[in-house]
Amino acid sequence: MFNGSISATRLEQLGRIRPKTMVRWGCLFLSLAIAMTPLAAMASFKPPNRGVPGRREGGGSRNPCIVAGQPRLSYPIALLPDLKQANKVAVGQTLDPYPRFFWYLPATRAGEVEFTLYADAASDSAKILYQTRFQPNRPQGKPSSAGIYSLALPTEINLPPLEVGKAYRWSVELICPNVRKGSIRAEGGVERVTADSALKASLQRAKLEQQATLYATNGLWFNALDVLARQHFSKNSADRTEWKALLSDPNVNLVQLADIPFVQNDRDKD
Repeated sequence: MFNGSISATRLEQLGRIRPKTMVRWGCLFLSLAIAMTPLAAMASFKPPNRGVPGRREGGGSRNPCIVAGQPRLSYPIALLPDLKQANKVAVGQTLDPYPRFFWYLPATRAGEVEFTLYADAASDSAKILYQTRFQPNRPQGKPSSAGIYSLALPTEINLPPLEVGKAYRWSVELICPNVRKGSIRAEGGVERVTADSALKASLQRAKLEQQATLYATNGLWFNALDVLARQHFSKNSADRTEWKALLSDPNVNLVQLADIPFVQNDRDKD
């Protein structure tokens, strides 16, 4: 029975434990604690509460351009956090003057995909700053595969950089014969911001795999997504797990896309 005292023999045994041994055990326990930390916590996303009119998930399932199958996500989805407000989409923040955008497309027979960046975040009649069309990769005579697509705003044309503090709207749309334009479209918002001195210093010291966490915890959606997308193609399964963790974050709510493969982006042209 414990009476609040320690025998002389026990004190002698404790005294025999060498300091180096205690340090080794302490390092072992710390390593185990880090290893057991959930990866989802490393990519916890802190979203800014700002939205613009639009639909993150666009179009219906009964469309001749969309090919039914697995996964059963038969509409385009802009990769953005879930604003959880009706008829509004999140404004993802970025440090980049020419950010990279990501979206999901279902398997489709559409002739082209159209990406558009608008000068105004709130108006459907806003001036178009940039617009491009491309054909999804697909075998001859067959539909394209469902997957994640991406595109960065080009720097080699006369396109001005995003202004700091201004919200823009962007959209991605399937262009299909005999289908009303705008009916298969997903939309989102983007805002360029600046990093404070503390974040700049942290990013300069951080390794690439640590930068994604810094971006995510500071609400920099497009930067976090771009870093994790680049790591996603590596052989390290932990990198792919962090991509899944970010999309599965409750503030993001894109868990249905966490295991969807990348299909095409403008890096493929490099």
